[in-house]
Amino acid sequence: MKSRTKLTLSGKHLEIEMFPVTEHGHRCDRKNKLSLEAQRKQNEKNAAKRMERLVNSNFVKNDLLLTLNYRAELRPDLDYSAVLRDTQNYLRRVKAYRKRNGLPDIKYIYVVEKTGHNNWHVHLIMSQMSRDAAESLWHYADYVNCDRFQPTTQEGGAAFANYIAGKKGGKNSEKPGRNWNCSKNLVQPTETHEDGTHTRRELARFARERVDDKEYWEHKYKGYRFVSAYPTYNEYNGWWYLYVRMYRIEEYTAVKRGDHIVQRGDRITNPKRKNRALQ
Repeated sequence: MKSRTKLTLSGKHLEIEMFPVTEHGHRCDRKNKLSLEAQRKQNEKNAAKRMERLVNSNFVKNDLLLTLNYRAELRPDLDYSAVLRDTQNYLRRVKAYRKRNGLPDIKYIYVVEKTGHNNWHVHLIMSQMSRDAAESLWHYADYVNCDRFQPTTQEGGAAFANYIAGKKGGKNSEKPGRNWNCSKNLVQPTETHEDGTHTRRELARFARERVDDKEYWEHKYKGYRFVSAYPTYNEYNGWWYLYVRMYRIEEYTAVKRGDHIVQRGDRITNPKRKNRALQ
């Protein structure tokens, strides 16, 4: 086996994963297949991670988090298709508002959820705009809960992403499989990898000596602040696995050049002026 270093860039978040692969480039982490329950949990974990990276790649502080619900008298006639139609009509009104106010194209992710007896509601994250306008454009409730998205440096949008990824179809929404929808203009996380970067002995040394070595990681990935590192030992193949999370410093921008993620130390000197419609 040989080692692989995989870099995943999601907005300001950089994830470094070091692990072994076979000569054909496949991971070989366990001797036996997972049980159905263990595989289900692993699939849920992978789905939450993909959603977290998608949120971090597209949404920043002060974007909007909304819970769209319904007045009681409207609920008896609701089903999934009706809620989906209402949500799409709402987003059309939001797009029209943004166009009138000179705001950029909207980005959004939403999930439809059903709790209790026909209690339908929608959880939505979208690009920032006037909170009052965002609330007033939903016509089916007397009150709409609209909050500012406040991602943390360490976890980013993990909390919201885990919440969205955990919402399933079936009995909750009468829609099987994936139960979230998104705009077509979302930026996808950038992934690159390089094989043969470290020996098994070097990975073991990293796991023992570099886990909390903030200076080492920030020197290796300039322009990024060290957040955390987690080593894991695999008894089946005798290799150490290492996961490192970094956060980009504001004065730097990250770019993709060729097949590698690199940093460019140009200070951001012309931030976009805030539009009055964002207040």
